Amino acid sequence: MAKRELDLRGLPCPQPTLHMTMEANNANSGDMIEAIADCPTFVDDVKIWCTRMEKTLVWVKEDGTSKCVLIKI
Repeated sequence: MAKRELDLRGLPCPQPTLHMTMEANNANSGDMIEAIADCPTFVDDVKIWCTRMEKTLVWVKEDGTSKCVLIKI
């Protein structure tokens, strides 16, 4: 199991989710993706993405304008 970290700050919607999709496609089952972004819709987009991709959203942390998520692949 590997943990992959993505810094997606500065990317406009929908680019953070597209980058997560590319990373998930290269990940193995059980890997974790930790992503941080400052897109205002990032958390809502990730929740929808996890449902569609059948991935588990482990946690969400929000710190001012940055939002960090951990997803299990």
